[in-house]
Amino acid sequence: MACCFAGLILPLNRNLYIFINTKCLANAIVAQITQQMQIPLSYADAVIGTAGTNISYIRRASGATVTIQETRGVPGEMTVEISGTASQVQTAQQLIQVILILVFDLLQPF
Repeated sequence: MACCFAGLILPLNRNLYIFINTKCLANAIVAQITQQMQIPLSYADAVIGTAGTNISYIRRASGATVTIQETRGVPGEMTVEISGTASQVQTAQQLIQVILILVFDLLQPF
């Protein structure tokens, strides 16, 4: 995406000025969001993975910050908190949902 030039010219001294392109600066600011997912405690190990491998992969692949902790006041439930851009959060949620579906399918009798 090309930036157009709109900005501020600030004097540094009598002979030197700096131009700040405020249009590009505004485009560089990306909204960060936080979403929470509730998952059964019995699925938490699968989301975390052996030695944290699954959650590490989710973090790397999505670019989101992902934390898991016990849900206050709700026994047997964990809260997964996901922070990042909308795209990063969506990717992390999708990866977690895939893990949950796989675990659910494995627990079903034939």
